[in-house]
Order: sequence, then structure tokens, then C-alpha cells
Amino acid sequence: MSKNKKIISVFLAIITMLTCFPISAFANNIDWEYSVNEDNTIKITGYNGNLSSTLELPKTIDDKTVIGTSSEIFENKSVDNVKTIIIPYTYQFIWNLDLFSNLKKIEAHSLTIQNMYLLNGRQENKYIELNSENTEKFEKSLAVLSKLNESLCENNKEINKEKTTDCKKDGINYICKVCGYEWKKACQEHQYEYVKEKSTKDNCYSECIACGEQIKSNHNYKSEITKAPTCTEEGTRTYTCTNCGYSYTEDIPKITHNYKTEITKAPTCTEDGTKTYTCKLCGDSYTEIIPATGHEYKKINIDDTTYKIECSKCGLNRFYKELDDWTITFSGNDNTCTLYKYNGSETILSLPEKVGKYKVLGLEKSAFENVKIADDITEVTIPYTYKKE
Repeated sequence: MSKNKKIISVFLAIITMLTCFPISAFANNIDWEYSVNEDNTIKITGYNGNLSSTLELPKTIDDKTVIGTSSEIFENKSVDNVKTIIIPYTYQFIWNLDLFSNLKKIEAHSLTIQNMYLLNGRQENKYIELNSENTEKFEKSLAVLSKLNESLCENNKEINKEKTTDCKKDGINYICKVCGYEWKKACQEHQYEYVKEKSTKDNCYSECIACGEQIKSNHNYKSEITKAPTCTEEGTRTYTCTNCGYSYTEDIPKITHNYKTEITKAPTCTEDGTKTYTCKLCGDSYTEIIPATGHEYKKINIDDTTYKIECSKCGLNRFYKELDDWTITFSGNDNTCTLYKYNGSETILSLPEKVGKYKVLGLEKSAFENVKIADDITEVTIPYTYKKE
């Protein structure tokens, strides 16, 4: 094996050995055990070193900021020889300082004290010492430090539901979200809260926030029209429980149209009219035809042989003149006429081109209606000047 290959083999062996050790063994403070919080800060959970007269708590471990200690940090350890504790400014909570019965001095940054709500609200950002020589101040500070977490944990507590099975019988188990300390507190009654997501149409659903005890109760519904019905669309009525917030809806039927009628085109004697129906609520509309009224004629005699037929509604008129063989009809506006009715008895007819002063334009359909000899007429000669038969 060449020299270069030996070097590479040794290098790989070293790398393999290094990867077999836990990362914490190479941390900046190898005597400390810790856990990493969600915000990448550290809480110290144990100490593996030997305690001397001075205990300096670490400010950082593996480049992560230490913010406090857990309650089990010095379990099963003798701390009698510790006389001085140095606390970095980053700490927000410290547990079990009352274990250090021979403690004489606490060195801390005033920012730490501020963070811990201690020493009459000091605001200075400088280093301070609390010596046992000032017995009253030291004991007060030590007592406050010892009881610090009671306030901290109370403000950051949450129910440990895994350990709370029947809070009314066994009490409520709490855990501090910051430091992880756990404790139990007696409970006289279940602390029910409504759970909208589990409620049904028939019942409210409530659950004890501590132990999960479940009960059902009646809804207290309040109804509200959330969508008004129209003539063309259904509406919506919403029922909402004022207790749990559960809600459901019902359809409101469409309302009936309220139509207003209007004659938008009046009928005449000869033309249909229009009636329009418009809904006052939604504007929907439709139309109906009003049939033409038809003429209402009356006969007005002018002389012994002449009369006029005139519509009493529209004024349309026509003149008629009874002659020996024919009754003619004319408008009176000119000297033309048409043959209205045959009064004669001849069966071979030669229709006239002119009757009196009137030029004959044609033959009305009524010319031979109800004429007794109509069936006997054998021949009819029509002048070329006629425009219609």
C-alpha cells in the first residue's frame, strides 16, 4: 500500500471515530446537559461536573443562548460547598436556588434581575453583587429568586391533558411552557367550554378544558334572515346557537309576484293593443294582447236614397246610395264608387262603367249576397276598368 493511501485510510478512520460521539460532547460546556427550545434557545436540564465554591452558569452552549435551568438540574447532587453563583444576563428563570444552603454571594447582571422581575424593578444595565453581608437584602433576593418560577410558571402555564384524566376528582396537572416544570392543583368543578366543531343540530357539545370530560346540552338558537327571498330566488334563514356558535340554515320560499298592470298600447277598431304586467318587487314583466275592438257602426240618413254608415268610435264612414238596379258606396272625397248590392232582376248582366256622376271602380263582395236571383244569373260582363271584383 502506498504512503498516500495509508494517509487517506487513517484520515477516514479518524472521521469515522468522530462521528460515533454525540455532538454534545464537543459543546462549549461539556459538563452541562440541555434541551433546545422551539426558538433555538437552551434550557439546562442537568450538570455532570464537580461543584466547586463558585458555580458559573453558562451564557451560551453550542452558540445557542441559555435562558434558564430546569427543576431537576441539581437532583441527587451535593451543593453544600457552593458559596457563589454567577448568573448571566440572558437568564429568565432559575430553579432550586434554595438548595444552596451555604450560598454567600450572587453575581448577576442587572438585566437578569429585570428579566426576573426582582429587586424593586432595577433598570440599570450593569453588573451587581448580592452579598450575604447585607443579610436582609441578600435573604430577600434569595427568597425572591427561589420563588421566581411560581410567578413565571403561573403566567405561562398550560394544562397537561395527558396526565389530567378527571380534574374534579384528581385535580388539574399543569406544565410551564417556558421551563417545563409540572405541578398539580385541586379543582372543585369541571371547566367546561363549548366545542362548536363537535356540536350537532340537536345538541351543544361541551368539553372540560382540563380533563376532556364531555357533556351535551340544549341549543339556544337565534334566527336571522341572512338572505331575503325575492320573486325569483329563495332566501335563507340562519339559526345560530348563542352558546356554542353552531349554526344551520333553512330555505325561505320565493315570494309571489305583485304585478301592476298598465295599458301600454290602447287597442283600436282595427289594431290589437298591449297590456303590460310589471312586478313592483322585482321588476319582472310580461305582456298580453288586447284584441281590436272592431267598429261600432250607425246609420245616418242623408236623403231618401242616400245614407251614411259611420263608426261611433273612430269616425270611419262610408256613403251609400240606392239606385234602381244598384246600391253604390263611395267615400265622398271624389266621384268614384263601387257596386255594393244588386237590386235588379236581370239574369244577364253587363256591369256599368259609370253610375250617375260616379265612375265605378269595382264590385264589392256583398254585391250578390242575399240576392234572390243570384243563382239565376247566367252571364256577367265586367268592364276592364274595374280594379276589383
